[in-house]
Amino acid sequence: MDTVVAKPYMPATGLYPDIPLFSPRKSGPKVRAVEQIVQSLRRWSWLEVELDRLCRFDRYTYVHSIHVAVLSLMMAEQLAYKKKDLRELVLGALLHDVGKERIPPALLNRPGKLTANEFELIKEHPSLGEEILRLKPLSLSAYLVICQHHERWNGRGYPDGLHGTQIHPFAQIAAVADVYDALTTDRPYRKGLPGKVAYEMVVAGAGTDFSEEVIEAFQEIVALFSATGS
Repeated sequence: MDTVVAKPYMPATGLYPDIPLFSPRKSGPKVRAVEQIVQSLRRWSWLEVELDRLCRFDRYTYVHSIHVAVLSLMMAEQLAYKKKDLRELVLGALLHDVGKERIPPALLNRPGKLTANEFELIKEHPSLGEEILRLKPLSLSAYLVICQHHERWNGRGYPDGLHGTQIHPFAQIAAVADVYDALTTDRPYRKGLPGKVAYEMVVAGAGTDFSEEVIEAFQEIVALFSATGS
């Protein structure tokens, strides 16, 4: 498991052209922190199996999950979470999209527009992830990241239409990281957005799609990076 996280890590689009959120110098220590968390769990052979299977299934989903874990870790540290909580959040973030393993790859990576029925199938992946990991030794907080990362503050998310504080705090954090990374990454059906545009879209969701507290932490990370340069 020594390189299960670090080896496939790839830089994502930066928040701004001169402030790369995932540049090696900026995020390298956080990537190593995620790797250390995985190392601390190497007694769980199933975790290595799950991460390897996800990588073989769809490299984008795997690398995206690493990015979500790194950005979630940054925000959680900004929110002063304890070290043991960081471990559970990172674990949930790394596994948040495992349910996509049960979605046909051709559907996940289709260049054209999905039908309504196909999109409904895609939306099943949090519940499918819940099924895949139900019997694994995950804490409830890590498990709820997988189940709830597509729930939205205003109740318009899925799969359960939870709202506000019904959504676990870790899932609230992962939701912001998930959307930001997805927006800035090239996909078969669209080009990734410029970091600044994606940042503004995410921040505009404060109080509707996302927790205002989490968005404040996201903005503080950007401010810190702006102050220290790339």
